[in-house]
Amino acid sequence: MKKKCSKCLKIKSIKLFNCRKDSKDGYNGKCKACIKKYCYKYKHSDKYTDQTLDLSLRKKYGINLDMYNEMLEKQNGVCAICGHPQPPQFFRLAVDHCHKTGKVRGLLCQSCNGMLGLAKDNIEVLAEAIEYLGRMVV
Repeated sequence: MKKKCSKCLKIKSIKLFNCRKDSKDGYNGKCKACIKKYCYKYKHSDKYTDQTLDLSLRKKYGINLDMYNEMLEKQNGVCAICGHPQPPQFFRLAVDHCHKTGKVRGLLCQSCNGMLGLAKDNIEVLAEAIEYLGRMVV
């Protein structure tokens, strides 16, 4: 099945569009690539102000921009797990939080945040992964 992107006007596979329940065909009008470009440009524009970020942090995590910056300073501007700074293609370090309690734990790079998410914050799974890696050392 194919669909025309309303932004780039290219006809693409339906797999390249996000689902959207409130649209006629069940898919977003813009392809994933165009949405990604828009989001990147927006986050790096003057429109994405500290005020916007502060509001987003308050809504999602119950912290404000000052609290975020304080955590970032305590972590010396790097990921709390791997110790690397945020890669330039991403805007900021991600706010890591417990999905059960909502409590903010720290700031992570996208890779470490994704790793915890894929493991579903399960300590046993992560411990098994560590043991596995230990067995694989040559």
